[in-house]
Amino acid sequence: MSKFFNNKIFLLCLIIAFGSYLRLFELFNIPLTHDELSALYRLKFNSFSDLINYGVKVDGHPAGIHLFLYLWTNLFGTHDYIVKLPFVFMGISSIYLSYYLAKSWYNYKVGLLVSSYISTIQFTVLYSLIARPYISGLFFVLIMVIFWKKIVIDKNQKTVNYLLFIISASLCTYNHHFSMLFCVLVSLTGVFIVDLSNRRNYWLSLIAIIILYLPHISILYYQLFISKGLKWLAQPNATFFTEHLKYILQFSDVSYLLIICLSILSVLNIKFYRIKKTLYFIPLLWFLLPIIIGVLYSIFNSPVIQNSMLIFSLPFLFLFLFAGIKNIKQSYLFILILAVLSSNTYALVNQRLSFEVLKKQPFSSFAELIDDFDELKTKKHAIIYDMNPNYVDFYLQKIDVDTQPISFFKNLTPQKLDSFLIINTDKELLVCGNISRKNFPIIKKYFPFIVDKDYGFTYEHYIFSKDTTNQHIEEPFKKITLQFNDTHSQYQPTLNGQDLPKQKLILPNKKIDLYESKLKDIVKDVHFFIDINIDIQTQNNLNGYLISDIILNDNRLKRYSLNLSKPSLNLKPSGLKSFFLPVDLTSANLDSKDLENLIIKISLVNKGDSSIIVQNLQVETFAGNKFVYSLVKDF
Repeated sequence: MSKFFNNKIFLLCLIIAFGSYLRLFELFNIPLTHDELSALYRLKFNSFSDLINYGVKVDGHPAGIHLFLYLWTNLFGTHDYIVKLPFVFMGISSIYLSYYLAKSWYNYKVGLLVSSYISTIQFTVLYSLIARPYISGLFFVLIMVIFWKKIVIDKNQKTVNYLLFIISASLCTYNHHFSMLFCVLVSLTGVFIVDLSNRRNYWLSLIAIIILYLPHISILYYQLFISKGLKWLAQPNATFFTEHLKYILQFSDVSYLLIICLSILSVLNIKFYRIKKTLYFIPLLWFLLPIIIGVLYSIFNSPVIQNSMLIFSLPFLFLFLFAGIKNIKQSYLFILILAVLSSNTYALVNQRLSFEVLKKQPFSSFAELIDDFDELKTKKHAIIYDMNPNYVDFYLQKIDVDTQPISFFKNLTPQKLDSFLIINTDKELLVCGNISRKNFPIIKKYFPFIVDKDYGFTYEHYIFSKDTTNQHIEEPFKKITLQFNDTHSQYQPTLNGQDLPKQKLILPNKKIDLYESKLKDIVKDVHFFIDINIDIQTQNNLNGYLISDIILNDNRLKRYSLNLSKPSLNLKPSGLKSFFLPVDLTSANLDSKDLENLIIKISLVNKGDSSIIVQNLQVETFAGNKFVYSLVKDF
């Protein structure tokens, strides 16, 4: 029996079975993401030229996967799981391909360990369930490198090897710009190490790949030099590389420890005289160079670097780390593989909550919120949202909606929102899809109570009500009120242990601190919302800023600010002007381990020519949305 469990065929089947289950068991419950819906919307053209000009060029990706989706959806439809199915297949196939490559590169034991990671980490499982050119690129890259090795390293000059190398390399170039970059790196590596007698054939294969790419040159030029990258991306910072490694290992301490132990075991057992040194260092080079090139391009040209586009070089990190695994005992190998599969699966499902988050996408969840809230079927209501209406309609058309939803996509101003709510004062409920929290004071003038909400990846949806009999589901965790104008109040506001005057007078061109607290005293975690309301009195137009700083060890980590010169719709009968500054701690990328030492400081800067009187300051904290960036960041 022990021989059966230690059999390499059994272990490979176990690894593939694990990976297949993780990719298939929730397939029918996972909706389309923003990027997938964007791709589907850009398929709706009647001519090939329109498909290229308005569907491909504007996206920033090569044409390959887009053209495949055009054919696939025309044949089989656009149901969520239908769209994803080919990518699931490529994800499962990549498990075996990574095994085959690592086995041929070193030995089957390395192959089993490499494939066990490709099988179970979030990086590969996630992108197997998203119909975008990431897992497909990994699939093509693995095929390309397998046949590149046969030609360059193994010196197997069969025509079929060259043919499959050319085809798979061409697919890489049409799949994604970074899979094309990886193809270039692999091809250049071959130029330096290919055997002299095979150089002519190798060069001819590279020329064939270039010729096959020529029809795409105009698209590449447009995307690189005219559209100029992904403008919504920020430049990478100094922590990008370490954060990328953490992402690969699912931000799991157990995964960190396991990979360190496996790497040490590999180093202790490696026999350099039994392997070619080029084989040892090439995977490291292939893993590092795409990161270096992507970071430099993002800094000096246009931001492009993301975790997703580094999936193509992922297997070569593990190939480098596990090079010396050959000499460990078979029984130990079985234990190690079980440890990798179980720890990665636990982190994937229970720590990263990957499937829970994948199922909570903004457009499908908005439709579900509307469909599941029974009172919308009996009470008058309005529906508004700040999302792409084309993607919202994809799911709204699948449910019964008797009210026309109104889109404020990229066009929502306080004045427009206030006008809309005045017109709809006869409504009892208001459904808000991804409406920014900064609009809450306007909304709550007409619909004071939150009766339902749903948080997920990149969205927060709410249902507001006028009815005080409804269950109010959003109550503040902490509520701090400083009433500076109340000279008869029994409550004496303090700041850093010092009594504050009952009224705050801020002279022209002065800054004053209004409130300071340890963050742990007012929130439970680093994903909370902090709502700051302030009432101000002044004789002239305001010119200044309400500021909230998050501070760690005297270093400001994040500043939130509100320009007070902008018109306020929240005028009180007394003539006070009320301002609202929402603080979303998730956007500050705070480390939970620092919560004990984090400080929040609220200040007001008067840049005007007349004094400002601060009458009231209110700070409320609410449980926030830890899922908002959770597919790509730690939480």
